[in-house]
Amino acid sequence: MKTSPLTQTVLDEARRQVETCCREFTDPDVATVRDAVEGVQQLTGALGELVDRIRDHASFAFDDENQYVGEELVRDLHATRGCLTTAGLLVAPALDDLRELTGSAADLTSTTPELTGSAVELTGTTPRTAAR
Repeated sequence: MKTSPLTQTVLDEARRQVETCCREFTDPDVATVRDAVEGVQQLTGALGELVDRIRDHASFAFDDENQYVGEELVRDLHATRGCLTTAGLLVAPALDDLRELTGSAADLTSTTPELTGSAVELTGTTPRTAAR
């Protein structure tokens, strides 16, 4: 896959960090599980932002003859964004429970992710109503 050197460096580093987390996630306690789930939720949010950015600019990469490929890609990325939004919403109640179990008052705020723009359009709901 051809990417810019900066993009490739960032993606390679992200992959290395995820691989490191996977290797080190052995025999966890509840706080470690909470931290890992928080990381997953944050990562799905960040990936959602990246998907939005790609979707918003992808169609410009295709000439008129191949525009149909760009249009299909945009639809696929829209669906991908929906899956990432759903992932964040699915772990929010469990993360709230994990925060209660670990007893940190600062951590007891709701973890339901904020949805913006296309994510709200995609799900047709707000984070608070979707998590109920």
